[in-house]
Amino acid sequence: MTERIDVGDARRVEASFYDSDGVLVDPTNVTITIRYEIVNEETVYTYGVDPSVKRTAVGQYYMDFVLAYQGRVYYAWRGTGNMDIMEQYFFTVLKSEA
Repeated sequence: MTERIDVGDARRVEASFYDSDGVLVDPTNVTITIRYEIVNEETVYTYGVDPSVKRTAVGQYYMDFVLAYQGRVYYAWRGTGNMDIMEQYFFTVLKSEA
């Protein structure tokens, strides 16, 4: 069954950063960019600056947020400094039936 994601739901997005040997490492800088397609609203959050971006262990990060709009939500984790890596994803938020 496909997960139903509605406006107002809380969502956790996670990232794991690996070096070329497959070992988890902390990038010098970690950011996550979240963009709501319907309003073309983009926000960048930075680990160590924004308390909503959390580190759970070496190379492992997450962020929880509440979904504000329906439609596609794009997010991209980026690690820079001692490495340069970006992973991009999206999911679709449905209009709440409530």
